[in-house]
Amino acid sequence: MKTLFFTLLLSAPVLLNAQYSKPARIFGKGQVDIQAAVGLFPTYMADRPEAVMPPLQLGLRWMAGRHFSVGIFGSYSTSTSREKVLFDNIRGRWDNTTYFLGLENGFHYTSIDNWDLYGGLCLLYQHALVNSDNPEFEKAMAHAGILHSSGKMALTAFVGSRFALSAHTNVFMELGYGVSLLKVGVGYKL
Repeated sequence: MKTLFFTLLLSAPVLLNAQYSKPARIFGKGQVDIQAAVGLFPTYMADRPEAVMPPLQLGLRWMAGRHFSVGIFGSYSTSTSREKVLFDNIRGRWDNTTYFLGLENGFHYTSIDNWDLYGGLCLLYQHALVNSDNPEFEKAMAHAGILHSSGKMALTAFVGSRFALSAHTNVFMELGYGVSLLKVGVGYKL
């Protein structure tokens, strides 16, 4: 019995250490990730449009410090509105194509193995192209204040989290104004 107890006592640290696994990745200073995301909601959600293609985003994020990042991204979205009725019973649909180009800074909490919780601000340029399937509707759009082509700058905020699947791959989810209110995606460490 003493031999069994002594053997268990000596092997316990080895057995307990076998249960510990190193984290797949700790997010840190100097790393650069390329990220691709898809929006879960269309850009003009209030109009309840039909998405021709889901909103897409491609970007780079550089961890300038352990808790600070700088990023750049480009996004694309295209959707078709439901049928609208303007004055004089003119019916038609809008085809919206929207491009985004943005710079973002993020503040990160990286103290949990494999996890990165973050939030930040984004300066973005949004350019929208609007067309219609009805020429009469397109003429009436100008009277309704809808421009064929317009752009604007915006300062927005976002929050998100990412989880490391391996030393180079992560998945993320982000909430904030942009190509979609909620995005999910995958990142790859360069």
